[in-house]
Amino acid sequence: MEDIQFDWDGAAWQRSEVGSEPEGFALGVMDEFAYIAATGSEGDEEFFTLGSNPGLAFGDPEWLFAQDNPAYVVECLGLPADREPAVTKVVDKYLSRLDDTDARGEPAEILSALVSAMGLPPLPR
Repeated sequence: MEDIQFDWDGAAWQRSEVGSEPEGFALGVMDEFAYIAATGSEGDEEFFTLGSNPGLAFGDPEWLFAQDNPAYVVECLGLPADREPAVTKVVDKYLSRLDDTDARGEPAEILSALVSAMGLPPLPR
């Protein structure tokens, strides 16, 4: 899958440049892994990788918050409370960990599972 990012503006998915700061949150693929970009609890931009990412190292920003706290990732998305349990389950399954050595799914499959759990329309093709 090509590098791609989709921003959720609250009503629809908008294609945007990979790495651009989203208005709400964004889902994308970069360098063969899926990711979530969102605003964290401190108002800072957060970047979380999904699937295997063997290059992830202790101290990387996406590891510090995500490693042991998939609920934080979901909180950053600002979803309705009734969607949080289903989304947390998907995020916990795919969130990159330091001990990742094997792929846990293709980026497109991971994003599809995440969007489905969110109850949002599918990402544009």
